[in-house]
Amino acid sequence: MDINELRQAAAETVSRDDVKYLLGWQQGSFGYRVSPVMVEEAAGVEKLIFSPLCTSNLAVYLAKTEKLPLPRGQEPDRRKVALMVKGCDSRAVVQLLVEKGLQRDQLVILGCPCPGVVDLHLLQKKYPETAASVEMAWQEGSFLLRADGRETLIPREELLAEKCRLCRYPNPVISDLTIGETVEPREPAVDQ
Repeated sequence: MDINELRQAAAETVSRDDVKYLLGWQQGSFGYRVSPVMVEEAAGVEKLIFSPLCTSNLAVYLAKTEKLPLPRGQEPDRRKVALMVKGCDSRAVVQLLVEKGLQRDQLVILGCPCPGVVDLHLLQKKYPETAASVEMAWQEGSFLLRADGRETLIPREELLAEKCRLCRYPNPVISDLTIGETVEPREPAVDQ
């Protein structure tokens, strides 16, 4: 995925009058960690990333931030919330909609086709010497790890999260805008 395309779409989305904020991912403060971020202004989109390290399901945070009780007499902000979703995250959003946890017209969904995320435990086990800042990207069926000024190409199967090995929905099943090229669904491996 082209990060500039993502950030451009995000900037256009958060600039809309009917959008309160965008929930996405940003580089964490240390090592392999990526954390959720709420972007409220177009200037904040420079923080946004989408990489194999984006393992957390942002629909969980959406449910926690938008269903809070309000103090007596306070009116809720009725503007929409924008959300970046992988295929698996989009299925969680659909479930929230089915269960009436959220209303579809409250959301702007930015779909991010996902070739699969890393298993953070395997990554930390294989590369225990974590640099202060680590970046990862998808590259030709592999993961590209950038740390300490070096680049390491790792076969995807070595670090692919278990949930991704069986994933049949790498592309969001619901979105208002899909960013990047769609990903071919994986054929589940048959164990002997």
